[in-house]
Amino acid sequence: MSDPISCPLCHETHAPAAELGPIAVCAKCGASLVVDETGIRRATFADTTALGKADLGTLQHARAQIARPERR
Repeated sequence: MSDPISCPLCHETHAPAAELGPIAVCAKCGASLVVDETGIRRATFADTTALGKADLGTLQHARAQIARPERR
């Protein structure tokens, strides 16, 4: 994984739970974030439309592991 990021939603700093291009998943709250040269922001539908089915599944799996850690 990459360097830690500071989530603008939960205000925690952790290495991302998953990364797909500019999209990262916060390891603390599970938010999908866009990390680019302008900073870090919450990902929108428009940000994820370019992702393929497998990449979307990876993001969903990463968020599910955070929301339901007992299912690991």
